[in-house]
Amino acid sequence: MLSLDSFKITLAILMLFMVGCATNKPAFESDLEGPPTPWTHEDFKNDPDEFQFAVVADHTGYMREGVFDRAVERLNWMQPEFVMSVGDLIEGYRKKPEDVQGMWEHFEGIIADLEAPFFHVPGNHDKSNDVMGDIWKERFGPSYYHFVYKNVLFLVVDTEDPPLAQDVALKPDISEEQVAYFTEVLKNYPEVRWTCVFLHEPCWTPEVHPGWAAIEDQLKERPYTVFSGHWHHYTTYERNGQDYYVLATTGGSSGLGGPAVGEFDHFMWVTMTEEGPRVANLLLDGVLGADGGRNSGGMSPALIDKRLHSACAPLFFDEGSFTSAETEFTLKNDTKIPVMAVVEFVQHPYFTALPKQFDAVLKPGEKVSRPVMIQCEDIKSDVAITPLTARVTFSCQIPGQPGTTIFTRTEQILPERLRSVEAAMKTVTVDGKLNDWGMLPIRCQTPDQVMREAKNWSGPQDCAFRFGLRHDAEYLYVAVEVTDDDAYFVKGEHAWFQDGVEIRIDARPDPARSIGKGDKEFDDFIVVSLVPGQNQAQAYQHDRLPKGLKAVSVATSTGHITEVAIPVKYLNDKQGKAWEYLRVNVAVDDYDHGKDGALGSQLWWRPDWRSPESFTGSGTFKKE
Repeated sequence: MLSLDSFKITLAILMLFMVGCATNKPAFESDLEGPPTPWTHEDFKNDPDEFQFAVVADHTGYMREGVFDRAVERLNWMQPEFVMSVGDLIEGYRKKPEDVQGMWEHFEGIIADLEAPFFHVPGNHDKSNDVMGDIWKERFGPSYYHFVYKNVLFLVVDTEDPPLAQDVALKPDISEEQVAYFTEVLKNYPEVRWTCVFLHEPCWTPEVHPGWAAIEDQLKERPYTVFSGHWHHYTTYERNGQDYYVLATTGGSSGLGGPAVGEFDHFMWVTMTEEGPRVANLLLDGVLGADGGRNSGGMSPALIDKRLHSACAPLFFDEGSFTSAETEFTLKNDTKIPVMAVVEFVQHPYFTALPKQFDAVLKPGEKVSRPVMIQCEDIKSDVAITPLTARVTFSCQIPGQPGTTIFTRTEQILPERLRSVEAAMKTVTVDGKLNDWGMLPIRCQTPDQVMREAKNWSGPQDCAFRFGLRHDAEYLYVAVEVTDDDAYFVKGEHAWFQDGVEIRIDARPDPARSIGKGDKEFDDFIVVSLVPGQNQAQAYQHDRLPKGLKAVSVATSTGHITEVAIPVKYLNDKQGKAWEYLRVNVAVDDYDHGKDGALGSQLWWRPDWRSPESFTGSGTFKKE
């Protein structure tokens, strides 16, 4: 007779046997004995060591509201085991803790709806300075770290270590301490089946950062894959026989030109297999929910909005006053559904548009242009007058979706004096002395736009500037002279956090030049950004400036002077012929002592091309 203890042991063994039998039940069963069978084979992709995770791209850098929210919704549909990032999660570039905390609270509010774990990776917008670095540590702990999941090693590298040590060129930096950390990590995990590396800035191009070179050298003896962001353009590399990815955007600024040019909103879907990662890029507008997209007719409202276009041809006048001129207003429907468009010109104290309103029904793929007469009693040259606003309303019935969907936008119209670029009477030396210039002709005491902390600029006695353009057979020359009552230069600080100058030159042919929205720096136009004491070698993104460009910025007793020489070859190549016209804008950053932690003011001669206030053809010059 079994004792009570023996009975308990026997019962436990029996239960384990029964559980084992249930566990060993095959995953696939069928009563068909074939062959033949109505399926190809029974090698199911159900390896328990395989797993799927997602990678989101840059959220910020002129963030587009609502895009990341849609990514979270779609990630929940897809159910990854976890979600990685490649940095630039908030806009950043602030020194006031309350501003930075508010940005993080906004972002964390978005990902609070994400069902999978989310792994933070720092970008230059997330750790723009020491204050932001401290807040990162307070919120998330270390900025570089590692973890292992199903025998795969994940490395998160901080390319902003220390914050913005990369100066105005926005180059990455990886500290020696960080290199030592990953040296130890890689030594401790020699037998993992794969290593995945996540970082923000691509540290291997155009120059290889020494910190990254040290980490990369230790990765060479193992299989690995690298994921990065920062550029807002999708591209791939192969180094050391391994795959390197630069993701596009998940809400950061983008021309959304499509896969052909690497501009799209997406997240990456990674399946970790025995042979390594299998990668797929899922466009946000290509991931549909359980309704199969019936509520959007196969197109999301966001995608439709991107495919509806409006533009007004520029209005130029020469010396004297503007009285009237005819322009052309163009509407284009690049969607697959018909769209109703209404254009209404808002009442203005000086301008009258005739007609005051017009409408058009746009068939799929159709472009319609209407002549519009702009009249004014009298506008003298250089008088600051606000633009005439055209309010554009597109409406359409999206198949399967109740009601009418409305899209609105505005176009700004302002007659612009067509200024001349005169030939240089003598050789211009780029030295910051202005001996070759005389009085610079264009004065900006009342900028068209004051951005960042506008209240910190008290008027032209606080900061003002003049500039001029000249040309010869080899160069276009630009000189900017700034007068500033409080010079604020901080060695080693980023250009955006001290007094400096930014010059933008767009040499493309029209209409692209006049209607440009300033969203493709160094592709569509160049940006020369300097602070006193710098030349072209220290300029912002200097490696992307035209070959042969010369620049210098020097401090003066009354402010600072910047001179730039842009090769004519670049202008000709951009215009597709010998250059005739240019679009130019100049901005001056003005900081003052006693306002530590606060943003300075940014004074724009013409409205920033990226802003809603920008008007068609602003700042256009003609070669004389």
